[in-house]
Amino acid sequence: MNLGGCRLVLRERDPLGTLDLAVAFGRAEGGALARTVAWAAGPWVAGLGVWAMLRPSDGPIVFGIAVLAGPVVQWPVFAHGVLALFDARPSAAAVWRAAWARWAFVPVTALRSALVALAGLVSFGLLAVLVAPALWWAPETVVLERRGVVPGVVRALGLSGRAGALALIGTMACAAVPLWAVGVAEASGQALVGSVLQLGAPFGRLIADGRVTPFVVAGWVLAQPVLAWVRLVAYLDARTATEGWDLQVAVDAIARGDA
Repeated sequence: MNLGGCRLVLRERDPLGTLDLAVAFGRAEGGALARTVAWAAGPWVAGLGVWAMLRPSDGPIVFGIAVLAGPVVQWPVFAHGVLALFDARPSAAAVWRAAWARWAFVPVTALRSALVALAGLVSFGLLAVLVAPALWWAPETVVLERRGVVPGVVRALGLSGRAGALALIGTMACAAVPLWAVGVAEASGQALVGSVLQLGAPFGRLIADGRVTPFVVAGWVLAQPVLAWVRLVAYLDARTATEGWDLQVAVDAIARGDA
């Protein structure tokens, strides 16, 4: 790894600047990132979509599985992002190896979601507003910093405390992305099937019928890679702003002879 060749400019940014950086970084990856997203999310979109089409009454079960599959879909994209920091357009094999080496991302991300959901259930949603930003970087602190779950969670609490605005705005953005994606996918899918193909609404409609359509499932699943990507970039910015991570990378590069 060429630490001196980090592809991101590590400097302090405001929360919106971090979100812009995530978008620019994703565009720079181009087809390589699209490939990773396709094999990470494609099977879930296809499998659950067909299930929703053939068994409309199973819609709630299908959507529940889509929600539970979120960490698994995010996992390869997270690994791709880690590699892409120092290697432009990593190969599919390299991404898979990196993902397998960071398998703990899946249970830690699922644990974080469970804790946020539990906090919301016991407080009618009030505690979730506090817990979600506080634990937002738990997957990164556990997996990338190679900490145990408890030390990693404690570390995430400290990091979000020092970069509170970034954690809060990032959490809000990541909460809105799946809802936006579901709305866009449902509207686009219904327009294609109903207006362009003139088939009506064979799968039902989310708003009119309360049905979980294949478009709803696709929107939710395809939003998951965005969450992993934005959170990773925000983590890097938070460490740069609060701990001078840019200087650490520069010093490590000099020590390894990469600079």
